[in-house]
Amino acid sequence: MAGFAITQIVLDEATLFNIAIAPQHQRQGYGRLLLEHLIEQLETRDVVTLWLEVRASNARAIALYDSLGFNEVSVRRNYYPSANGREDAIMMALPLA
Repeated sequence: MAGFAITQIVLDEATLFNIAIAPQHQRQGYGRLLLEHLIEQLETRDVVTLWLEVRASNARAIALYDSLGFNEVSVRRNYYPSANGREDAIMMALPLA
C-alpha cells in the first residue's frame, strides 16, 4: 500500500482527518493523486467543502494543499505537542461547489 486518506462526510461537508504516503513513495506525486481522487469522490457525493488541519511546520503538506486550492481559514494556537513545547495547527478549507 502506497498511502491512505481518512475522511468523514457530514451532510454537505467533509473533514480530512489523516492522509499518509509510505516513506518510499513520498515525493513522487502520490499524495497529490490521492487528494485529487478524494476530491473527485467527494464531488460525486455533493460535498461542498473539504476541511483539514495541518501542523504549521509541515511546509510540504501546506504547499500541496495550497496548490490544490485550499485556503487558510484559521489557526489553532498551541494545538499540537512538539519537541519544542507546542505547535500551531492551520485550519484549511477547499470549496468544492
